Amino acid sequence: MKKTILFSTVALAVLAMSCANDDERFFGNGEGRMVLTTEIKADINVESRASASTEDLNESMILWISNSKGPVRKYKGLSSLPDSEWLLSDHYVAEAWAGDSVSASFTDRWFKGRQEFDIRAGEVTSVNVPCKIANVLASISYADGLTDYFSQYSVTVGHKRGSLTFEGETALSTGYFMMPSTDKNLSWTLKAVTNAGVTVERSGVIENAQPATEYVINVRFDPTGSTVGGSYFDIVVDVTENVVYDDFVLELAPIIKGEGFDISGELLAKPGEVGRRSVLVAASSALTKVEVGMENFSQILGIKSSAGNEFTTINFMTELDPTFVENLLNAGVQGVYSRDDDGNVAMMRINFGDAFTNKLTDGVYRINIRAIDSKDQESSAVFTINVSNDPVQIVEVCDYDVWATSATLTANVLRDDVTSPGLQYRKRGDADWTDATIVRSGDVITAQASGLTPGTTYEYRATAVVDGAFATDPLAFTTEAAAQLPNSGFEEWNTSTKAYLLYADSGQMFWDSGNHGSATLNKNITVPDNTVKHSGNYSVKMASEKIVIKFAAGNAFVGQYLATEGTDGQLGWGRPFTSRPKALRGYVKYTPKVVTDANGGDLKKGDMDNGIIYIALVDGTTQDADAADKDYVSGLQQKSWPVIVKTKKEKRLLFSKGDANVIAYGEKVFTEATAGDGMIEFEIPIEYFKSNIKAANIVVTMSASRYGDYFTGGDGSTMWVDDLELVY
Repeated sequence: MKKTILFSTVALAVLAMSCANDDERFFGNGEGRMVLTTEIKADINVESRASASTEDLNESMILWISNSKGPVRKYKGLSSLPDSEWLLSDHYVAEAWAGDSVSASFTDRWFKGRQEFDIRAGEVTSVNVPCKIANVLASISYADGLTDYFSQYSVTVGHKRGSLTFEGETALSTGYFMMPSTDKNLSWTLKAVTNAGVTVERSGVIENAQPATEYVINVRFDPTGSTVGGSYFDIVVDVTENVVYDDFVLELAPIIKGEGFDISGELLAKPGEVGRRSVLVAASSALTKVEVGMENFSQILGIKSSAGNEFTTINFMTELDPTFVENLLNAGVQGVYSRDDDGNVAMMRINFGDAFTNKLTDGVYRINIRAIDSKDQESSAVFTINVSNDPVQIVEVCDYDVWATSATLTANVLRDDVTSPGLQYRKRGDADWTDATIVRSGDVITAQASGLTPGTTYEYRATAVVDGAFATDPLAFTTEAAAQLPNSGFEEWNTSTKAYLLYADSGQMFWDSGNHGSATLNKNITVPDNTVKHSGNYSVKMASEKIVIKFAAGNAFVGQYLATEGTDGQLGWGRPFTSRPKALRGYVKYTPKVVTDANGGDLKKGDMDNGIIYIALVDGTTQDADAADKDYVSGLQQKSWPVIVKTKKEKRLLFSKGDANVIAYGEKVFTEATAGDGMIEFEIPIEYFKSNIKAANIVVTMSASRYGDYFTGGDGSTMWVDDLELVY
């Protein structure tokens, strides 16, 4: 059965605009315009997609564009692709990669592709880079009825750099392998135990395993045979090409962009000085609708529809009456549509000429633009024109520019005769204004209003001197609350349960720990302690320990322990939290031990263990717990979390500060024992990677063994923490 998978990562197109006269300037001397779009295809029937979802593949994509002199462009992730760009006439090579190149994985896949193309000035060039899966794939098919004869069975498949074990009938369906350059053979080993306790083992080799090929290992058996030499089994390796289980196509929706201005912002101008403005709509397929509308559109233009009616919206992709088109052009609005011969790339240029913009008097005008392509993908944008003759104009504060104790204020200077432009603020209800220290860049002034009170509403305004004193009408903002972590002193516990809980019996869970896993072996590794503390009755004591056969790191985290898989755990991290602190402060005592168990991470046996405390603010995206895990803890009320952590080696999923949903992060690593006999104060500064996003959730994790997720650490390493405080 022939099967194929195609992961089309990037389509590049150069679109020549067939516009008249004033639009010919699109082409520079010897240049062509490149429009980047994307088409994603990937299999969607893989049972575990924790680290290889379509979204992950999109953002992991790396695209290089090179000519004979070397790389000329690099893009990382779907979101980084520009809507259009110029390239000099030349011969180019586009190379793309996506996914994770892992030796052996049930989840991580690797795709790559290469395509040569030429750019010629003024010509249409359309390029598609098909990125095919580069892994060798393997799956196991067990004969029906094995459980009637065997108590356990598994097949291990791999090469010298990595292997995967398919355990019993619940084995994941597909394994992905990247073959070493010096080893092209994929080996397999079957191990089984009969109900009578007889061990059976068979091995074999798939020689010269090929990328983009799935090898199905069919395990059949003869229940009438003897057990000598494993002759119960007839093992057959079927070689087929990999299948696209279902194509899932994700393509870039139409892009709407202002030419020479940011359409997401506000265009400021004096009456009669707005000038000609153009908006570009680019799509990876034919456009079926491009609507342009605004309030009182017909009245402002001074024209009516072909039927003699007033209108607020025009669809440039319908067949408009020629007389209406001429009237529209004379009134200063024009739509020019272009498409390449194959229909893969299309562009609409919407021109707003002087005849239209000069009619705009004082006021704010919002032009709504909506585009739909032939694949029903839709985009919209609002082009805002603010026409004013005021000397200065205050800008509404973005919510992400307002913190608990500070806010960034902005105003625009609109006239050349303005002197002493300024910004002022005050608490709502106060009589006096506070002058802020401004920074001027061209016609924009900004200021930091600092020392503000959390959770308080303030007013602000812009001022200037021009023919006397001038002040704008005030606008308002409310500072973020200076929220704190519940039970941050770790005074509330429930020790009446088998697994000790970090909240009172009648309270609500905010913190949790790995006790749910260790308690299955009658051990709590995270407990209240009244002997080492900073204040109150207790601190939280986290003690790493080798429990029977498994190393367990003492830990506590914001979230909930979700499920146990054998001796492994699955955790949900993060709780709703919309404030943005600057640091995490608290008290700690740490006593590390020599690493006794090393199963991953950067420490080996004999090294001194490390402790860690870290904090992260993340956005509102969530992940789902693995529905295949049946042993959820009692009382679990949600299975979607900001962060999912899995410690099982074959399905390991760990938190990283580089994850796409992380807004801010801070950590403190303890590489040696803290000084003295008691607790010491610590403070962790929080670095904000994204300042234009409000926080939605908070993650705090503490562990006596930094690499406890890998079951690495020192037996007896202990950390005490007390009185955590978020600093604003």
